[in-house]
Amino acid sequence: DDFDLLELGETRSEFCQVGDQTCSIPFELYDLPDLHGVLSLEVWNDCLTEEERFSLTKYLPDMEEETFMCTLKELFEGSNFHFGSPITKLFQMLKGGLCEP
Repeated sequence: DDFDLLELGETRSEFCQVGDQTCSIPFELYDLPDLHGVLSLEVWNDCLTEEERFSLTKYLPDMEEETFMCTLKELFEGSNFHFGSPITKLFQMLKGGLCEP
């Protein structure tokens, strides 16, 4: 049987895949100039629950708490990690259609 990903997606969104992770991305995201208003230290601290933050940390390497906080700050500020900002790269991939499952 053919499986239609559109049946699982929310309306006004599309499925995207980065690595082995698939998620639904709202089309409105593509109207933003960048992801810094959505992926920021303020959002991390004020909008996510402790459980959500803990779940997301599983995608980062193990590190000391001080190093972790510094890494998060640099990530959300758009600092370069190995020749570019991961957040900027992700947005460029999304807008370029490079994250289709």
